[in-house]
Amino acid sequence: MFLRLVLTFLIIYVIFFSSPLTEIKNDLNIRRFKLAKMIMGSETEYAILVKGASDARPDNSAAYLLLKKCPYPFFSRSHLYGWRRRDGDFQIEAERMARLLAGPEHLTAEDKEWFQEHFDLPLSQRSEALIGALGLLLENGSRFYVDMSHPEFSTAEVTNARDLILYEKAGEIIVEASRRKASAELGQEIKIYKNNSDGKGSSYACHENYLVPASLFREITRESMMSSEWYRQYYERNCRNGASSNRGSLAGIFAAFLITRQIFCGAGKIGVEREKSESCYLREQKFRHFTGRSERCGEYVESDIVDSVTSKTSNGVETEETPATPVDKDAYRFQISQRADFFTRLYSTETTRERGIINTRDRSYLNDFDFSRLHVIIGDSNMAEWSIFLKTGVTALILDWLSSGFAERLGHLAFKEPVKALREISFDLTCKKAVIKLANGTTVSALDVQKELLKAVKEYRGNNLTSVEADVIEKWSYALDALERDPSLLDDKLDWRIKKRIFERYLVKCGANWDNCGRKTIKTKKSGVAENLGCWLKQLDIEYHNINPDTGVYHVLQNQGAIKRIVSDEEISNAVGNPPTDTRAYIRGMAARHLKELITDMHWHILEIHGLGRVQLDPFDCTKGIVDVLLKKFK
Repeated sequence: MFLRLVLTFLIIYVIFFSSPLTEIKNDLNIRRFKLAKMIMGSETEYAILVKGASDARPDNSAAYLLLKKCPYPFFSRSHLYGWRRRDGDFQIEAERMARLLAGPEHLTAEDKEWFQEHFDLPLSQRSEALIGALGLLLENGSRFYVDMSHPEFSTAEVTNARDLILYEKAGEIIVEASRRKASAELGQEIKIYKNNSDGKGSSYACHENYLVPASLFREITRESMMSSEWYRQYYERNCRNGASSNRGSLAGIFAAFLITRQIFCGAGKIGVEREKSESCYLREQKFRHFTGRSERCGEYVESDIVDSVTSKTSNGVETEETPATPVDKDAYRFQISQRADFFTRLYSTETTRERGIINTRDRSYLNDFDFSRLHVIIGDSNMAEWSIFLKTGVTALILDWLSSGFAERLGHLAFKEPVKALREISFDLTCKKAVIKLANGTTVSALDVQKELLKAVKEYRGNNLTSVEADVIEKWSYALDALERDPSLLDDKLDWRIKKRIFERYLVKCGANWDNCGRKTIKTKKSGVAENLGCWLKQLDIEYHNINPDTGVYHVLQNQGAIKRIVSDEEISNAVGNPPTDTRAYIRGMAARHLKELITDMHWHILEIHGLGRVQLDPFDCTKGIVDVLLKKFK
């Protein structure tokens, strides 16, 4: 073990501080793949609640408890040295921090006095200080932290959509394991949901990140920045006479793609949330914020939810209709996307309010002006592997095509009213009835747009595809064809289709339909409590996203073989503890595993080793390929 640690340290030292690396890069021809090596990742904000929690409970303490109880090895800024101020001074020595992490009972009187003096802060801020603002950097290259009171998991950088499934699903396992330990310590059940809405007008997200040429990023975001005089002058000077002078339509094409891709990656949702409103969506449970109020909608009996999915009969369900009950026509309306209600404009730098379909934030986490990180915030959080695969795999292919110079001929696909189109498509369960007006006056459906984009990408790439890219195109073609001819073929593959199937089967069991479910009351055999059928369906909606493999509706269906999969449990288990081998996540993971005692700081793009200084991690370097070549040279 000691020899391995020394060898790993030597590899890192040579990679960052020695000239042989340049020669190795040239030998392996790995420096600058452009988009032949598409680097991507996802960020998932999970909803968290504590059953029976009082309103006085700080709403992010449970989220930080998850981090503290994470059972998987990690590096944190406070793992050894504690919280570091901006001036670089370490304020908590390793021994004191170790006692704190071991539990309050291990603190000495001097420790308590010191903490009282230096951390006279609210519990939430104190937790962030002690855990570290960056949270946990895991050995698989991913990051687990708290953002806006939500536990958030960001996957390691990967180079293909199949690997992204693995690391996103690995994240679910890590978060669930932390939840179980945190629940045991708290003495109350913590529940975690991988969805995007609390049912009362608040949304949290699944964001995607793609490494794209800086020139493409500028073109996609150019129109949003034209209000800046400095940028207008820059564009006139550097772009008007260059290769990008005729590419003003790329933003419109990309927006049209993002708006219409929901037909294969939407997570599905019951209800409309364009304005905040109280609902019975979560019954007695305090959702997202522990201080939030939620109206009660009957006694919560989790096993009834599972029975409603697994049983083929009414299973003792009694129904009664109350025609006089007034019901909002949108309260129980099913739509394709969970996020469509929450976007108000085409462009924005914001992610939590005034959201734009195209996010223009440029925070790249790399020291290279040739590339930028494109932050996509419009996607839903997916449980189904097919939906994750298509969402990220197709987006990567579209970005490659947009950067090729062959995309301008489809500039006519720009929508006249993109926000309106986003919402109309979300309610078009046929994917072909909604008539969307283009900027040139013609009309199309979501399916029309996707079919045209698929054709263009196939013509551009031909047979020049990796095996994963070929699989993406095959499944993309299959999904579009099924949506046109027989959507039921996707009832075991795409989240929104899976949900629609189980909801409508349950409605049939109860002798109800979408129009009258809000006026029906049901009484299940186990609970014996009469409650609104529409509210019951909404609870079924959220339980679909419960990441608990024993009780989550998606997992119940998967365990029954009712979900079509792409990856195996064994592959996911491997991703839980090991980083991808073909991105800089590999060296971060190895450093987190073997060099915790020597690292003074680490982030996506930074590695700082005690006595050697700080270096920038290039996203194209630090892979297992480089490390293996170095090992051979040393041998």
